[in-house]
Amino acid sequence: MDKIVIALNMIIDYVDKVENVNEKDITDFLYNTGFDDYEVRQTLSILDFNNFNGDLNIRYFSRLELQKFTNPARNYLQKLNLSGFMDFVSLDKVVEKVLAHEPYKVGTDAVKQTVLMVLLEKKSFFTQNYFDGDDFVH
Repeated sequence: MDKIVIALNMIIDYVDKVENVNEKDITDFLYNTGFDDYEVRQTLSILDFNNFNGDLNIRYFSRLELQKFTNPARNYLQKLNLSGFMDFVSLDKVVEKVLAHEPYKVGTDAVKQTVLMVLLEKKSFFTQNYFDGDDFVH
């Protein structure tokens, strides 16, 4: 799991630095960085590329959200969603967490940390539900 967290951190920074983001570029980036097949598959399973249908949907921010996030932070969130990296539910969770826990205006670095936390919570939720099923002997 440690390598997956490292990979997610690297991807989160990578997305911020490149103009266009897609699953193939991220996959190539991970392989070129030294991650093996298993680590790449596990990391990509947390992201939402498989659920992305290519529709461009933009999230509109409320007045409070506009005041809370810097322009680069809002643009970064939109980029995560438009690329298929993060779905609307996860995006809203990031916004909710930032609004609930950050007393000051939030920049891209704080958003990246929150994105990582939401993605790891999502992975934990899916793993827990998968292994809590009745089909498995404990």
